[in-house]
Amino acid sequence: MIDIKAIRENPALFKEASAKKRITVDIDRLLTLDNELKGVKTRLQDIATEKNKAGKDIAKLQGDAKAAALAEMTKLKQEESGLNEKVNSSNPSLTISSFTSPCRPHPKCPKARTIPKTSRYAAGAQ
Repeated sequence: MIDIKAIRENPALFKEASAKKRITVDIDRLLTLDNELKGVKTRLQDIATEKNKAGKDIAKLQGDAKAAALAEMTKLKQEESGLNEKVNSSNPSLTISSFTSPCRPHPKCPKARTIPKTSRYAAGAQ
């Protein structure tokens, strides 16, 4: 599998590789999915930090303040659950797109060519 960092750093190279190898892949969509996934993961980290802080504070609170803090914790857990679902549902798309992306071409790599139907290598030929 191709490292997504390499695609982020030089998407034009992978677009060129897909054209040379006649592979249909949407590098821009792959990068969009990757950016969305990074944003969601960042928010999940923020939620974890907020939950840890709130958990420590809840132990010290009493009465209405404690009830409000618990309600806030419930909201955070619900948001976290939704974001985790989003990560799990988008991750296969990202993996499949990454898997079908072409490798970086060597500068001397020739372009792919179509095998003529009359070729002995054509489909069904023995």
